Amino acid sequence: MGAFGISVSSGELVSANMTLMGKETTTASTSVLGSAPYDVLSSTATPVLNATTNVGDIYKNGELLATALQSIEINGEAALREQRAVGSRFAAGIGTGRFNLTGTITSYFETLEMYDHFLNHDTISLAFDFKDNDYSVYWFTIPALKITSDPIAPGGIDQDVLEELEFVALRDPGLQTMFMVDRFSSTLPAT
Repeated sequence: MGAFGISVSSGELVSANMTLMGKETTTASTSVLGSAPYDVLSSTATPVLNATTNVGDIYKNGELLATALQSIEINGEAALREQRAVGSRFAAGIGTGRFNLTGTITSYFETLEMYDHFLNHDTISLAFDFKDNDYSVYWFTIPALKITSDPIAPGGIDQDVLEELEFVALRDPGLQTMFMVDRFSSTLPAT
């Protein structure tokens, strides 16, 4: 996967996108997986996720975040590139680069908590979960991030003061990762 993006905004459907890069295109008249021992799974009947009812709690450094958030956006970029070659219709290979994970968090400016993290150049963690209608839970975790920008944006009279934090993720030395998605299936009956 070359790039991906996830957007969670209050009152909206959760949106995600991804960009793929491949070496070549071929056509086939038979199934790549064959017929056995693979079973074709039916599509899920669950509705799409939304930021109102499907997002659980938001955690900072393993503790419940007290500040209300308006949105979270996460963008990953793997810096893939085609390795072109003379006499080849398709790329001879796919070059990989450094993985960058960035994002924005829009929060209400209720306390100095997030602003202090910015001023002190603190490394913090952020985690939140989704629960679908089949009660499966998906945990999204950024174990180490630094806030790179935190402009306090007072809009005007009768408007909320928001922090539009920008962040960059770092590789967590203990977990050896920048971003984790954990899925936990439910044993409860589907709705």
